[in-house]
Amino acid sequence: MLTEIGVGRTFQFAVAIFVSLLIFCFPLFSLHVDHWASTTSALLMISILTYPFLRHTGSLSDMEKRIVWVVSIFLIVLVINYIFVDQSDFNYSRLRRYARVLAIIPIIYVLNRVRPGVAWLWYGITVGAIVIGGLAIWEYLHHQHPAERVAGNTHPITFGCISLVLATMCLMALPYYRNISKKLIILPIFACLLGLTAAILSETRGAWVAAPVLVLFLTAFYRHKLGKVGIFIIAVTVLGASLFLYFMPDSSVKRRIARAGNEVSAFVEKGDINTSIGARLEMWRLGIQIFTENPIFGAGASEFKKQVASKIAKKQYSEFYRWYSEPHNEYIATLSSRGLIGLVALLALLVLPLRFFWQVFRMRKEESAMPALAGLILVISFAIYGLTASVLDMTRMVTFFAFYLGVLTSYAARGADS
Repeated sequence: MLTEIGVGRTFQFAVAIFVSLLIFCFPLFSLHVDHWASTTSALLMISILTYPFLRHTGSLSDMEKRIVWVVSIFLIVLVINYIFVDQSDFNYSRLRRYARVLAIIPIIYVLNRVRPGVAWLWYGITVGAIVIGGLAIWEYLHHQHPAERVAGNTHPITFGCISLVLATMCLMALPYYRNISKKLIILPIFACLLGLTAAILSETRGAWVAAPVLVLFLTAFYRHKLGKVGIFIIAVTVLGASLFLYFMPDSSVKRRIARAGNEVSAFVEKGDINTSIGARLEMWRLGIQIFTENPIFGAGASEFKKQVASKIAKKQYSEFYRWYSEPHNEYIATLSSRGLIGLVALLALLVLPLRFFWQVFRMRKEESAMPALAGLILVISFAIYGLTASVLDMTRMVTFFAFYLGVLTSYAARGADS
């Protein structure tokens, strides 16, 4: 009997270390090594096989169960859309990418049993931001062409958006490091700066739009602790940094903003749809048109691609549009492919976790409040990113979202229940 207990504890400990290492390793090279994020996420999902043999440490909270149900409903809508609306290979490939949100469910269940320490979370995010920022600077300095964007081995949009989320989440680790030693708070601050540098060097305008929103969000949350002087210092710092990035010699920020302004003017005044922003606005119009024709269940993901190909054949669109297979907006893409039912499922996937993280944060228990605040940052960021890109259709983006939504939900729920 004692031997069985000893073996059980050893197995529990081994699984806990394995899961903890995956949480730590996930952000390290997610943007620079092929299949790194997918592999670490898949390994954490596979660890669900150990679930029946792990010691019972308490049931899932009601909100965790609701999040599991929301994820399930989101996937059910995707499957029904594939079976009854659009059985094309294109829609199937979209289904496989979106289905990565399924990772949230096994992550929540496994972490409920093994309960890894919060140190693995914060050290992983901090070291990950430092690594990504350092590699971004190295890549920038070794560019062969001045206009080349930093992107790791992924798309610049993915690189910039994930870098910004990691950078912001580093600030949620400040209380943890402060409790160890006040001197250690320099570590998450340094990591945050490097993560922000990576986001800036990517020249991803979606991340630039999200950045001030996140600053305002965090300032509003801590306005009572910061006071008027603190808020003024933050405002001046953000404004000063923005002006510096804009007016510095050969500023990529200035170049990208100027280009965006010119493209919007060309679209409004001349109807030019053959620019980056002009094409995106035209894609939104087409996506909304498809939705109005198929409002309840949508027309499937392949319909958008078919209509673009048809318009190219009729010379209504230039060859430039062959790059566009979706509307570059998560909400419009959902409406056009899965209709109002799909949009409700998507909003539930975003709103319910937001509500959960907000409730936990208001409890003001440090152990759960900071993971909950990191969760709020994650969901708000992806909700904003969805305005200019179909983020859950990007492999690394949806993998990152599912991984951290599952992990942060587990940490927040655990601290709230203690």
